[in-house]
Amino acid sequence: MSNNFKADTLERVWLKVLRAVVSSGQLVKDENPFFEIQNLQLAYHNAFETFSPNYNEVFGKKFLDYIHRVYSPDGDPETGRNYYVAINDQIIQVVKKLKKEPLSRSATIILATVENPKQPCVTEINFSIRNNLLHMIVVFKSSDLAKKFIPDMIELSHVHEQISRSLEIARGEVTAHVISAQIYQEDRKTVLRAIQSAKLSNYFQTQSIIENWDKEAAKWDKNIRRPEYYVNIENGYSRFLDFLKKEIPDSDWNSDSIALDSGCGTGIIADELKKKGYRVVGIDISSEMLRFAHKDSVSTQYVLANSLDLPYNDTYFDVICSRGILISHVGKKYVDAFLDEHYRVLKPCGFFMFDFVTHFNAAEITKRRKKAYMSFKHMVQYLERHGFEMLKRSGTDTNRVNAVFCRKLVNNF
Repeated sequence: MSNNFKADTLERVWLKVLRAVVSSGQLVKDENPFFEIQNLQLAYHNAFETFSPNYNEVFGKKFLDYIHRVYSPDGDPETGRNYYVAINDQIIQVVKKLKKEPLSRSATIILATVENPKQPCVTEINFSIRNNLLHMIVVFKSSDLAKKFIPDMIELSHVHEQISRSLEIARGEVTAHVISAQIYQEDRKTVLRAIQSAKLSNYFQTQSIIENWDKEAAKWDKNIRRPEYYVNIENGYSRFLDFLKKEIPDSDWNSDSIALDSGCGTGIIADELKKKGYRVVGIDISSEMLRFAHKDSVSTQYVLANSLDLPYNDTYFDVICSRGILISHVGKKYVDAFLDEHYRVLKPCGFFMFDFVTHFNAAEITKRRKKAYMSFKHMVQYLERHGFEMLKRSGTDTNRVNAVFCRKLVNNF
């Protein structure tokens, strides 16, 4: 049996490993017996996606709260464990190291030291920039996979996120090397219940999405000019461009305002934002789309990143446009994440424009199960719930695709 496990999300890879340890782990008859697999490696692509409904349902908040205290400034008062100081003291050095030497192999946070009488389960955390993404590797000397692995990785994801935003480089793959992966015998029935009750969405499969858009990249500019091409149903692409030209205000050329083209493809939306006087950042999950993007080193910067995990600090952009993300990329499960992440990076009173599907026709019935779609009325409610004020609409109830122009409310949350 291979000791290497991969999946798109933390929860998926966790469930795979639980199955492996329960079915194939060796029983170690310690004072508190446990099943063990040694030298196990787990990896997942969606660094932003750490929420685990199955973990929460089975184990509740007890261990999440305990591990959170361990990584918090005051530590856990009962055990005396505190990783916060050691980690935060080293984050600054990691950022400096990677800014100076982007290909460094020694940007590492060390938690295990000879002087420490209470050796942590997490011994080191390594960060590396490869292929324009910031990867994180976590080394565990041991891990209670059932109860503590998920909470540990959730807390460490915040460290990954902090360094990503400091460098303005998107998060890449997360890998965990576990020297001793354990499930206590007393937890076996609970683990089996977690495995059996798992109900997971399988729409946002990062690698397959990247492969699809990589194939589209070379002919994208040519294809979107074809009236019969799928993005031009109901003239959706050109309607969005007209909507942008009409509603997005021109920038004061001296203000240094920044706009984001989220899911930029080859940069067609970015070009329009540039014409309005903005400095533009275009992000896309496909490196091939960025390779064919319309380069302009003065006004436009292209970055490999996921629209659900933007490598920028809060309130960074004045304007955000996103065409096609809710239509083609993310499913129902991620609508909240899409709105929350763009709200986070948008300045107060900043403008946000995006399109979405209002309904599918009879031939597309299977897409309803996974893809995001909602009526305009429901979209307005979604926007209000996520801190946006709806300003203008492009399209009608009969149009399959609508677009909205909205503004971030001040002090909404």
